[in-house]
Amino acid sequence: MIARYAPLLTLLLAYFFLTVLMNLMFVVYGGGIAAGSVDDFSISTFPVQTLGYWLLLFLPFLIVPPVAIFSRHVLLQRARNLAERLPEFRLRDYLFITGICYAIAVYGMYRSDAWELLWSGTDAISAVFARFELLDRLQFFERAVLQSVLVFLTLYSLVRALRSQEVIWLLLSVVNLVAMTILLVSLNMKWPVVVLYGGIVASTALFGKHRVIQVPIATIAMICVYFLVATVVLRIPTVQGTVKAAATSSLFLVVSGLVRMALPYPFYYQTFTDEGPVCGTILDRVARRHNACQPSLLIYERIFKDDGFAGRGTAPAAVHITGYALNGWLGAIIETVLAGIVIGAFMAVPANASAVSGTVAVMGILSAYFFSQLPFEGPVIYDHGLLWWLLLIVGYALLRHAFWALKSRAT
Repeated sequence: MIARYAPLLTLLLAYFFLTVLMNLMFVVYGGGIAAGSVDDFSISTFPVQTLGYWLLLFLPFLIVPPVAIFSRHVLLQRARNLAERLPEFRLRDYLFITGICYAIAVYGMYRSDAWELLWSGTDAISAVFARFELLDRLQFFERAVLQSVLVFLTLYSLVRALRSQEVIWLLLSVVNLVAMTILLVSLNMKWPVVVLYGGIVASTALFGKHRVIQVPIATIAMICVYFLVATVVLRIPTVQGTVKAAATSSLFLVVSGLVRMALPYPFYYQTFTDEGPVCGTILDRVARRHNACQPSLLIYERIFKDDGFAGRGTAPAAVHITGYALNGWLGAIIETVLAGIVIGAFMAVPANASAVSGTVAVMGILSAYFFSQLPFEGPVIYDHGLLWWLLLIVGYALLRHAFWALKSRAT
């Protein structure tokens, strides 16, 4: 039952802990909790006494569950039929495809001097500039291969290992985990490698033979990776001395991270309630019209003002909040419904049918998390979007079926 509703639960829980919780604390305890992230923040200056403010904040809990459950019911049989037509990756095919993808990613990192840029920053500010420089040097398809296709292939090897208990797939999953950790850390960002480890937690929870042991180990690994990568990316001085000092540093990372993700909401609601869709509408985005601004860029400037990252720094928000920024309440409802349909489609995937469908179910959990943080197009067509790994499995299936057809005619 939990596995069936995992994407829905992921979206709702991630959104609650990363956006709703802190916004409740802003109201209960005042804006002082955000003092370490932004100056002069006072929640009393925002329309927290209006019904709309709270209705938009809790909108996903009202719309996504019924839409996702209904969509799952409608798509269930179609998803089962499609899963039957998706072949498993043959070992030699997997090695060939994965090798090409690693070659693309490694060459892109080498060409962009990723390792040198990672260590070039001496503090958090210079590290951010180094990250922007790296993202400018990397081409989009290189980032898509690394953050979408290779993530899928890595989790596929783990799901295959957990399901079959074959040594070769276990070895491949370990090699992939090490290689992907190095490559994703080289991006000089926290979330890509943490998302990968989140996929590992989901894989062990869904397919582990010894879940009671495997899931806690994977979860602890994900938490440790977060703290280690955050220390590198934010250039936090290594803690020396007492356990209390280490705990204080860890607590700072957790609280600052939660505040950073929750802080944009009041700014989004106030800005786009008072000023309307100043960054264009959903139709403008579909028609690819030029817009005066992007909501995430505009809100970043409103929050952090003159911190030196204007025009580059982003303050993304959940799918329905971005929808509200583009088309008011209609936009919020449209994007929430669309996200619910995608979540329902992943809920319809028969996770136990094969390693491929099992990996699709895990990737659906990751996509659900992205919906809690990004506009609708983010989990679909961004460099970590589902479109790129879907093209991989559909393309591979078409080639396999074409070879089977040719072989049948030849015999």
